[in-house]
Amino acid sequence: MSAQFPECSSLLNDVIEIQDIIGSMKREQQEQNVTIRPSYDGSQRMGRPRFHIPKEQLELLLELRFTDADIANMIGVSISVIKRRLREYGLGRQNQYTTISNEDLDTHVLRLTHGNPLLGQRNVQGLLSSEGLVVQRSRVAESLTRVDGAAVAMRWSRTIQRRSYSVPGPNALWHIDGNHKFIRWGMVIHGGIDGFSRLVVFLRMSTNNRAETVMDCFTEATANYGIPSRVRCDHGGENKDVALFMNSHHGESRGSCITGKSVHNQRIERFWRDLYTGCSFRFKDLFHKLEEEGVLDLNSGVHLWSLHYIFLPRINRSLDQFVQGWNNHRLSSERGKTPNQLFVQGVIQNRGSNQTGVSEILHEPDMTEYYGVDWDGPVPQEDGEVEVSGLPCPVSNERLLQLKRTIDPLGHSEDGFGVDLYRRTVDFCNEIVE
Repeated sequence: MSAQFPECSSLLNDVIEIQDIIGSMKREQQEQNVTIRPSYDGSQRMGRPRFHIPKEQLELLLELRFTDADIANMIGVSISVIKRRLREYGLGRQNQYTTISNEDLDTHVLRLTHGNPLLGQRNVQGLLSSEGLVVQRSRVAESLTRVDGAAVAMRWSRTIQRRSYSVPGPNALWHIDGNHKFIRWGMVIHGGIDGFSRLVVFLRMSTNNRAETVMDCFTEATANYGIPSRVRCDHGGENKDVALFMNSHHGESRGSCITGKSVHNQRIERFWRDLYTGCSFRFKDLFHKLEEEGVLDLNSGVHLWSLHYIFLPRINRSLDQFVQGWNNHRLSSERGKTPNQLFVQGVIQNRGSNQTGVSEILHEPDMTEYYGVDWDGPVPQEDGEVEVSGLPCPVSNERLLQLKRTIDPLGHSEDGFGVDLYRRTVDFCNEIVE
C-alpha cells in the first residue's frame, strides 16, 4: 500500500507502532500472568527487588510522546523508576520540538491547508506531527494567522458546544457508519471510530454501498486493532455482514451489534462534521463546479466512470492523510492526549481486566467456529439502505491497461486538483467509445 500511496506511509507507521506495543504486551502475557505492574527482576542482589521494564516498551511509548507521569501511571511504578530506567537505557526527550524557522513552518502549513481553510490548530498540529514535525501549538496558531488570518476568524465563528461521552475502554464500542454526501456522484465513505479514544479504525471511499465492502473495511480494522466488544451502527443493509459477525462472535443477547437511528450514533456523526470541514468539502464543491461548467454530465456513464477513475484514489489519499492528522491531534477534552495515545494508554491500563474489547487485543480469537460461514448469504434487507452501484467500465480490458499506463490518477495535476486528469480520461474513453 505504501508503494502505491507514498503519502500514507506515516499512517502505516502509526498503525505499526500501536501493533508493536500490543505485540509486546501479548508476549508478556504469554510469559506470565498479566498484572498492571511490571515483573520483578530476580537477578537483583540484596535489597528491594528491581522492576523489569523492557527498553523496547519505553522506546515505543516515548515515540507516542507520553510524559514520564503517563508512562509511570500506565505501567504501575513511580515516576522516579521511569526516570532511572530512561537514564540507564540512554533514552530521553532531547530536542522534543523540531527546529524549524517561521518561514519554513509557514510553507508546510500553507501546503497542508491549501484548498481547505477550515483546518484548525489541532488538526494542523496533528498533520505536522504525522510528518515528523513536532511544533508547539502556539507556533502553529501564529503560522495559521500569518498564512490566512481570515480563515482563522471564520473557524472561530463556527465553533460548537461539545457533548460529554463515556465508555469503559478501548474497543468497548466502535461506531461505524456510511457518509452519503457523495451519493449524487455514485460514491460513499465508510468509516469506523473507537468510541473510547476517538481513534479512526477505518475510513474509505467506495463506488458501492454493499455489505461485503463494509465488511472488508471492518475486517482490515480488526486485524490492526482487535475485535471490538460492541459495534453501534444504523439499520442499513450495508451493515448486515458486520452485525452477523459480531453476533456470531460475541453472542446476540449481550448487544454485540447495537442498531438504531443515525442520530443515536453521535460519536461518528460528530466525526463526519469534522471530516467534511477538514477534508471532503473541497471535493464536493469541486464536483458541483464541474457540473456548473458543463465539464461533468451526470447522465453520461463515461463522465461518471472517469470521475471515479481519477478522484476515488485522490480522495482516498486525502482521507488517509486526514486520518494521520486526526489520530495524532490533541484533544482538549482529554487533557491534550491524542487518539493514538488514548488507545494505547487504555489498553495498558485495562490489561488483566475482564473488558472484552481489551482482552480480544491481547488474545488471538479462536476463529474455528466461523469456517464455512457465508457472509454473503441471504439476509433480510433493512429499511434505510442506500443503494450505490459501481459503474461498468466503458472500455475493454486491453484499453483499460493502456489508460492506466497513460494516465496515473495520483500523478501530477497541472491545476493541483486533478481536473486536467479527469478531462484527459474523458477524452480517452470517448475516443474508444466513438
